[in-house]
Amino acid sequence: MGFSSFKGSASFENAKFEKMAYFVNVEFMQGTDFSETKFMEGVDFSHATFVGKVNFLYAKIYKSAKFIKATFKGSEGEEVSFHGSELENANFTDTIFYIATKFGSINTDTMKMTSDTVHLFSWVVFKGQTIFKHSTFKDEVTFNHSRFDNVIFDFAVFEKEASFKNARFYGNVHFEDVEFKKIVEFQSAKFERDAIFNGSTFGKRLIFVEDDFSKEPKPKFQEKLEFSNCDFRQGVSLVMLPTSNIENAVKEIESQLKELFDFNSPNYTYSLQEAARVQRLSFEKEGKRDEADQMFVVGMRARRKIRMKEAKASGKKWPIFKAMLYNFLEWLLGDLFSNYGTGWARLLYMGLVIPLVVFPTVYAFSQRSYFGINLGFIITLGIFSILCGAFTSQFFDIWSKREARTKLIIHSTGIFGILWIVSSFCTTLNPLGSICVPSPDIMCKPMDISGPKGVLDILYYSMVTFTTLGYGDMHPTGWLKALSALEALTGAVFMALIVAVIARKWMR
Repeated sequence: MGFSSFKGSASFENAKFEKMAYFVNVEFMQGTDFSETKFMEGVDFSHATFVGKVNFLYAKIYKSAKFIKATFKGSEGEEVSFHGSELENANFTDTIFYIATKFGSINTDTMKMTSDTVHLFSWVVFKGQTIFKHSTFKDEVTFNHSRFDNVIFDFAVFEKEASFKNARFYGNVHFEDVEFKKIVEFQSAKFERDAIFNGSTFGKRLIFVEDDFSKEPKPKFQEKLEFSNCDFRQGVSLVMLPTSNIENAVKEIESQLKELFDFNSPNYTYSLQEAARVQRLSFEKEGKRDEADQMFVVGMRARRKIRMKEAKASGKKWPIFKAMLYNFLEWLLGDLFSNYGTGWARLLYMGLVIPLVVFPTVYAFSQRSYFGINLGFIITLGIFSILCGAFTSQFFDIWSKREARTKLIIHSTGIFGILWIVSSFCTTLNPLGSICVPSPDIMCKPMDISGPKGVLDILYYSMVTFTTLGYGDMHPTGWLKALSALEALTGAVFMALIVAVIARKWMR
């Protein structure tokens, strides 16, 4: 049936088409009803024009549903509804929707119709591949509770609000180069394969979660999530805004993002990094600098995991070792000390604890020996073992805190035992068979009076060394020379970090 025109209303309710049905270039001028119609071999509505109310309620279209360059026109109060229908291999390329449905949602508990709810494709089952390429939705559109095998919305235009609440995407979903001019919502949606939004423009907010994170179930991304080259003009809601300090906020955000993705998916860390990046860009555009910093930390931590994953995938030892070393140094200097440059308060705190507590403790106990064992040397050996254990276990990138602590303890204890045995062959053994490390000292000039130093002397020496002043009125002996050199190196790094972090904070 081609180039035909139905001047009055057309009703095909409960009809059954055994063969392929053709409505190419057909004009339906005063409403059309295909409710509960069955198209056994498919239907072709290419270039068709629908004026007025259009119903495909509970229609079933098998094999192929073509609406290429079709046009749905109407005025206020008229609607087009595919509510409850099943469409197999639907193609809506270049279709224009001027009207939306203003009634008919199903309450999943009572299965009764309710009114005053916008519905266009709600509760629709799209089987096979569904194509909405270059389609234009002039009015509000909803796909709530719909099911998609594979769907393509590339280059589509949504001029009003779009809703995909509780939708299920069983195959890949493509929203590439799509223009959303109003709010688009994906609350409680589930993506079982890749979700690609590359190159899309979001004129209003993109919502995946409510402001109240517990209000609705979160969306679930089973595989990869991509937002490359997207333009977010009024922000994205992937997480609820945290209210705590930066460290607790980062943990809170990480916890929220973990609920959005399938932890067992091989693309989990990639999606986590992408979500953090997108949310950070959104916060920066909204002027929420602190929240953007928190998302930056989450993204950097995800990147560490990706680096290690890619190194292990190579199956070679050298790339794995390089990734472990790089991640360890990044965690130690970037994450632990300053939350990747976002936590200036933590950096200042660590900058005081190290020269006023850690190193002075070693210096003080280095002048004490029991049973021939130098306590300062044992403390130094313990700290070094913990750092080596952190490197070998990579505990900082393990999701489970309990597993992370267990691995760190096992690795650190093992390394401490090895170092203890090695040092026993490098030092003098006393009659009891214990390690006897000669007690070093901090010498004073010009009198060169050695011996135990007071607390103030030790603190003074530690601060002078940490700040690399090096007055020369006191100097170490024995193995404290190496420890003092390490403190000076640590201090130089801290000075540079403090200046960079505070300058960044004030400039923003």
